[in-house]
Amino acid sequence: MEDRVIMGNFILYFILLLYMGTIIYRTFLLSHLYGRYKIKVKNKLFSLDKSYLVKLMENSKEEALKSLCNRIILATKIISFLNVMVFISIALILLARD
Repeated sequence: MEDRVIMGNFILYFILLLYMGTIIYRTFLLSHLYGRYKIKVKNKLFSLDKSYLVKLMENSKEEALKSLCNRIILATKIISFLNVMVFISIALILLARD
């Protein structure tokens, strides 16, 4: 019986470790994308979502850059909020088991 509890805790801690790794990976990925697309918009290399950027370019370059950056920042905020909620729930499950 004790072996099952130890194995269950090990699996939960392993899942928690993997989850924290994905949080870190997503954070770095989104910050990389933010920097990359900001540079691309400034250099007039519109390879991301061309139809969307063409519509925005009709208005102005600055508006296209702001809109693109706002979309990336919003995605980052949503993902980080969901990550924190799942992390808290996993931590509470682990605390309740011990």
